[in-house]
Amino acid sequence: MSCGGVGQGGWLLDYGLVEEEIQASDFIYMVDDPPVSSVILGFDAPRREDAAAAAQDNSGAKKRSRPESSAQPGTKACREKLRRDRLNERFSELCAVLEPGKPPKADKVAILSDATRLLDQLRAEAQKLKASNESLQDSIKSLKSEKSELRDEKTQLKAERERLEQMLKGVSAAAAAPRQARLMRVPGDHCSLEQSV
Repeated sequence: MSCGGVGQGGWLLDYGLVEEEIQASDFIYMVDDPPVSSVILGFDAPRREDAAAAAQDNSGAKKRSRPESSAQPGTKACREKLRRDRLNERFSELCAVLEPGKPPKADKVAILSDATRLLDQLRAEAQKLKASNESLQDSIKSLKSEKSELRDEKTQLKAERERLEQMLKGVSAAAAAPRQARLMRVPGDHCSLEQSV
């Protein structure tokens, strides 16, 4: 299209209303009835019905027709659909584990954020339980050492008791021997016996 002189409709360029030349294929002006000005400007304005039909024809030509063979097993589309189905099943399982008894969520981001939150909680609980377990192990070790010390002390006290009992038996036997000897010397004398006691 040329927008040259004033007589050919170039008045738009003279007054600065159009700054660049418009290609005919880029510009579609739809009107019900083409006015006289479109004829004066030097281009034919397409009718609305014609433009809609052309757009429908062009859109059909641009789209690639998909054969039904893409649904056959082994094709990339089928493998991708199976992968997505498995992934959706896993999300449903994860949602059922996170919130048993509730209907599964459809929002995968919400499911993943819930799973992340739950994992963080479980990780924190595991750390607390690990610390508690370590403190319990330390207390078990200290109690075991105390128990062995008490056992050693008990055996020492037992040995001490036995030694003291032996000494007591020896002392009482030694004390009883002179007494018996005195009683044997004076069998008939009760006074001497009372004095010795």
